[in-house]
Amino acid sequence: MSGFLSLGGFKDRPTRDKMRISASKLFKSYDNLGCSGHEYIQIITNTRHFTINYRTFPWDHLPGSLIHSEAGGYQASFDGN
Repeated sequence: MSGFLSLGGFKDRPTRDKMRISASKLFKSYDNLGCSGHEYIQIITNTRHFTINYRTFPWDHLPGSLIHSEAGGYQASFDGN
């Protein structure tokens, strides 16, 4: 699987490095475009498979997640919500 991983919220470098190492073991590839809108376009068109974000703001994710769910996609947070 390939997708997007946003690590900008992790302020300390050791934590970011640890997350990068873990992600490289789990995923074929990951990137960060710095724009949720562009990331959702690639997810909706099945170019990428996931996005993992440190935090989410409605104005960044609501439009893309709505279109994704209307297209039959599934989204959730790690706590299951």
